[in-house]
Amino acid sequence: MSMRWWSPCLILTFGFLLLSNARGLARSTGDPAARTGAPLLGAVPAEATCSSVGCHLGNPLGTGGMLEILGVPAPYVPGNTYDITVRLTSTATAGSAERKWGFQLTALRVADGLGTGTFSAPGLQILSGTASRKYVTHNVANLKTGTAGPAEWTVSWTAPSTDVGLVGFYAAGVAGDGNLFASGDFVYTAAGTTSTVVPAFPVTWGALKNGSPWKNP
Repeated sequence: MSMRWWSPCLILTFGFLLLSNARGLARSTGDPAARTGAPLLGAVPAEATCSSVGCHLGNPLGTGGMLEILGVPAPYVPGNTYDITVRLTSTATAGSAERKWGFQLTALRVADGLGTGTFSAPGLQILSGTASRKYVTHNVANLKTGTAGPAEWTVSWTAPSTDVGLVGFYAAGVAGDGNLFASGDFVYTAAGTTSTVVPAFPVTWGALKNGSPWKNP
């Protein structure tokens, strides 16, 4: 009766391949929360990116392309809703017929790092993180597989009901080669900040007669 023999090296290699493919499949369904690369804000630590934690390896951050956050209001009006577009442009994976595109976006109060406003993103995922943060990310249906790019995702953001000061939008994008392994992918980050809300003072006839267009407090 013959016995089959498995080398420990083969077992380890097989295990590594399974893990690598599992990572690739998991990321195709959306990145975990807190992968935007947002800086230290208040007492909330800076966020990592998928490049720095090992989800997508092998290339320096920002190689061969750029990420943009479009539509950031300047200033925002409390309670108003704005369309925010994340646009990823990259030629780094041009040689891959199965290239894939992904992203993650969050909106934070610059003063203390807390999440602010409300996202609406039909067809995408909204994840919860620490410090009341919310993250919009792709799913399998929004990977835009095989397209040449730029890849774009548009979400709605409703500003908080009161003025919370500067709001920062932070995003990360991934241009993947589609081989389901952690290597061969490219990661990009971007940030955009609103201006503060401009206070509106009522105009009175008395103020105009006195040579000032603004009502005195």
